Amino acid sequence: GGIDGQWSFKQIWPDRLIMLSRPVFIRNGKRMLVGAHSTRRIGCGVLYCDDDGLTWKLSKFVKAPHHESGGLHQGRRWNHGAVEPTIVELKDGRIWMIIRTAQDNHYESFSRDGGETWAQAVRSRFYGTITMPRISRLKDGRLLFLWNNTTPLPEINNPNGNWEDVFTNRDALHAAISEDDGGTWIGFRELILNGDRNRGDFAVCAKGDMSVHQTEIVELPEQKILVSLGQGISRRLLIFDLKWLYKAQRTTDF
Repeated sequence: GGIDGQWSFKQIWPDRLIMLSRPVFIRNGKRMLVGAHSTRRIGCGVLYCDDDGLTWKLSKFVKAPHHESGGLHQGRRWNHGAVEPTIVELKDGRIWMIIRTAQDNHYESFSRDGGETWAQAVRSRFYGTITMPRISRLKDGRLLFLWNNTTPLPEINNPNGNWEDVFTNRDALHAAISEDDGGTWIGFRELILNGDRNRGDFAVCAKGDMSVHQTEIVELPEQKILVSLGQGISRRLLIFDLKWLYKAQRTTDF
């Protein structure tokens, strides 16, 4: 019936799962994977389905270590475990999951059985703290990755450890592209800066979550990418050209 047609719903899992990503189709479309994490912060994984969405199973979850004080950090970060995973099928059949954590880098895990079980999550090459990553397979086979390639400010001695650190590295969103299935990456370009990042009241100018992360990717014709990004007052839609990630210089003619 289309988007305005009749529809019905049924509960497919008894526990509450949040931040479900859009389905990723693997094995030539025979299996669907939906990344998710538990509200109880016990880790993240995928829901997987082999019958066109009728029945679902939940994978093994992976966890990430908690952030601890020490070195530059007088206190601990907001610890929320492994959350907001992004997933892609690699050409060798493995499933690659990149995960938001409270560490200095995103963590990553691999599955060799279609997402049912996952190897222990380890530190990835990508900087990113308490921000959502997004990876996507393009029609020509390349991988596109969007993330906040930034490091947050050191932790102050706060006995709570919550919220004061959430926004100090969400103000710059980056993009990179891979032609060899994630082995090497091109670009690492700054896609957008939060226009409010230098406001004196930036920490309190919006209630709840904000700034430039939590992205979705839509591939357009002629190597253009539509990105939905941001939270709260920072929500944006933008289009960029993939060829821009390959440029080695920039000039302006006045």
